[in-house]
Amino acid sequence: MPCHPACQTCTGGTANDCTKNIECAAGKYLYINGGGKSSNVYGLPARFAECRDCDGCCKTCKGPGYYNCIEKADTSGLSCADGTAPDLWGSCKSCKACHKCCETCNSPNKGDCIKAKVITCAAGEYKNDDCTCVKCDPCCKTCTGAGPYKCTAGDEIKTGDCAKYWPTTPATPAKAPLVCHHFCKEGKCTGPGVNECTECEHPDADPKNSCDCKPQFYIDYGTSSFSSAYTSSVLMMLIGLLAMVTMA
Repeated sequence: MPCHPACQTCTGGTANDCTKNIECAAGKYLYINGGGKSSNVYGLPARFAECRDCDGCCKTCKGPGYYNCIEKADTSGLSCADGTAPDLWGSCKSCKACHKCCETCNSPNKGDCIKAKVITCAAGEYKNDDCTCVKCDPCCKTCTGAGPYKCTAGDEIKTGDCAKYWPTTPATPAKAPLVCHHFCKEGKCTGPGVNECTECEHPDADPKNSCDCKPQFYIDYGTSSFSSAYTSSVLMMLIGLLAMVTMA
């Protein structure tokens, strides 16, 4: 079985079986098409290998495009002016303006600045990722980015159509009035329990003792109408009995 076209010597028929690859001249890279058994749509052999030119930005390379450079080409002959650099996507055949974020650069890519450009935006504007000044959201006086939630603290506009972005904090519901134990003087307590009175209903009661009597005092229940009537009926009964004994 013959070696793959990419091989000078091999142990098998695929490009992975090369013991020594075809060597390309400086400024070229080896292109390998593994392919199947039939010719492809471009009319090329299904299995072939060839040396192709590196991108114009590369002196040596491992594949196509500037991003496959092993060693960059000398582009000083382009004499690019300040604010321009070799055009990477154009094989470094001409100069192209630096990215908007760069004052000077090694390439037109954003991340390849030599010196970053100082961008000063007007009040009510912010600098975006493309280093362009853009107006703040209508709900912001000043801002640090896009949208109403990027307003500078204290510069939010909270009226009109913007009010929906800044809902007011709901009021704290009023607490229910505290109901004291009936042994406590009205409103003189820290909670509903009898041991939470700060002042008792009876002036001689002690709030530190669950509104029980102070020493040397007792609870006077008073005289009820029931006890008076009962005492009268007992007295009348005794008088009646005494009369009956006298008559006998």
